[in-house]
Amino acid sequence: MLRGEPGTQVSLLVQRDGSTQEAIPIDVQRAEVRLPDVSLATMMAPRTGYVKLDGFSEGTAEELARAMVRLYASQRAAGEPLESLVLDLRDNPGGLLDAAVGVSQLLVPQGTDIVSTEGRVYGEGATLKYRSVQPPLLPPSTRLVVLVNGNTASAAEIVTGVVQDTDRGVVVGDRTFGKGLVQVVEPLPGGRSLKLTVAKYFTPSGRCIQAISYAKPPKPGAELKVAEPKANEAAGPTDRAPDAAPADGDDEGAARRRRRQESYTERSLQPNPVYLTSNGREVQTGGGIAPDVAAAGKPVGALERSLIRQGAFFRFASQWLREHEGTPTQQAQLLESTRGSDEAYRDFVRFARERYMAKRPASDASLASKPAAEAPSAASGAQKESPPSEAGDADGWVVQDKQLVEPLRALEKALSRDGDGQRTRSSSELKALRRALASEELSQFESQHSQIAADVREAVLARLLPPSERLRAFLRDDPQVLAALAVANDEARYEALLAPPAAYAPAFPGDDATARTTADASAKAKANLRSASRRSSLGSTARSDDPPGSTPPPTTPRRVASGGVARGRVWAA
Repeated sequence: MLRGEPGTQVSLLVQRDGSTQEAIPIDVQRAEVRLPDVSLATMMAPRTGYVKLDGFSEGTAEELARAMVRLYASQRAAGEPLESLVLDLRDNPGGLLDAAVGVSQLLVPQGTDIVSTEGRVYGEGATLKYRSVQPPLLPPSTRLVVLVNGNTASAAEIVTGVVQDTDRGVVVGDRTFGKGLVQVVEPLPGGRSLKLTVAKYFTPSGRCIQAISYAKPPKPGAELKVAEPKANEAAGPTDRAPDAAPADGDDEGAARRRRRQESYTERSLQPNPVYLTSNGREVQTGGGIAPDVAAAGKPVGALERSLIRQGAFFRFASQWLREHEGTPTQQAQLLESTRGSDEAYRDFVRFARERYMAKRPASDASLASKPAAEAPSAASGAQKESPPSEAGDADGWVVQDKQLVEPLRALEKALSRDGDGQRTRSSSELKALRRALASEELSQFESQHSQIAADVREAVLARLLPPSERLRAFLRDDPQVLAALAVANDEARYEALLAPPAAYAPAFPGDDATARTTADASAKAKANLRSASRRSSLGSTARSDDPPGSTPPPTTPRRVASGGVARGRVWAA
């Protein structure tokens, strides 16, 4: 309903959350809205910068270049060099292939092969290769750390792959998603579009990181294909998952549906064919990109996950803001204070218990009418204040963990089929089990106090602060960001992570085997390069007629191809 031609108007009726006033009519003029891909660019330490990149669309490379130039300019003004940069690609779903190539050109040396694509759309046996044709905006002397997680996918994995394969930086975090396909968007009549998968992409070392095989599900007893290596590479050990055998009582259709689901969702984390980076470090294909330094994110408990899934934190934020009137600045200061944060957590515990965990959930109106004095004390623990009642058929509380709800329901249903009363003891023990599980979940308000309190704070601040300020407020407590900063600020550790083995053969075809035969020679050459780069300035990447500190003009990457080129916009998907 809201979409339409730019410049036209649409009339809206807005009902404010919790307000008793009538809906407010608002006329809005339609326009093209482009959200920035760089949500935050700031200094995380005296000489370490941080950039959060959320997507890959038209203009992403230019936007990132401007952010990097601002960081360098701020450091020059402070008389400090920018020694390291953390590029955060977590939760980045990807986007345009050309945008990924443009971002990579800002980071890797000129002449580097960034990515190649291979598929029938280009012709039998043909490939399309993207190569950097301009000097990088990031000097080689600046340490680069790329931060990833399981939601880093597609175009974001292209950037991660070229940084890792060329040993330009260190990858920190979790294994990435593993989406190594290329798609084109073809227009259809009526303003619609059709997205077609046309090729796979390969990182500079020749590996494909696609985790899921979309081949036709195999017949029962056959083996399941998973992320095969590049066709022209030497065959290596492959890992295949056996096809699922039908469970007892399954009909053929159910078994087939389950096999199809497994083939689409199962990810291979078994050993795969090994490839080599520029320095001869071993990397694997399939199942996403494994980080050089593993760093787990913030743990999410079962109760916390259930409350997030049900929108408890979002709804509580609305209630908290209604009950604490004031300007956004005043509300944020109250929440950030020790007393305010403790009170907010106690209010949330009461809200969640009565709204989501009670068998007869309280309504918003009844929750709002209860005085704050009834809120449970965080110090005494949730379980001690209002333990599940030992009487009654439901004991007052409902198990929240989704992994337990269905099995408990199925067991209860199976026991209820027995009408002769021979399973009264089993039914009684099932009720006792429910009570124990509910009690354990309630106790998580105490054991997960810090995580849930942080979620409460984040949900409220999301209404009060712009996205960049909200992100900045939570970076200091992010374990993966802290791990990335530890690598970026430690030059000796950084160099050791990228150092080649004691002796290695060249990683890519065409390398001079005599030029790099030992780790000592490679390390010495790299040290000389970094020393020379420190004496150069950022202006060397701009044209001679550009003002100092300006962003270099975007350069179209070189495409080396044989065969046809797909029409339409190309996505790394």
